[in-house]
Amino acid sequence: MKKLFIYLGYEFGLMLLVYYGLDYQKALHIEAGRNYDPFPLMQFNCGFSLLVGMYLALPGFMRRMVRKGRLGVNWLRS
Repeated sequence: MKKLFIYLGYEFGLMLLVYYGLDYQKALHIEAGRNYDPFPLMQFNCGFSLLVGMYLALPGFMRRMVRKGRLGVNWLRS
């Protein structure tokens, strides 16, 4: 039951991140059209995609950190 609430909280956080990120992206798109300066929009697009990727990788990272033993990388599988 505890795991269910953790996953629901994680999914709710992801939905909030995507909702507010897309809302801010739309506002930056309008502002870039007014000022003819697309650089802040491009910066946000790069940063937002990295942020969503890190958020999606968070559960796997937490599982890996909780495991006992030595932390290593299997280079042949990667």
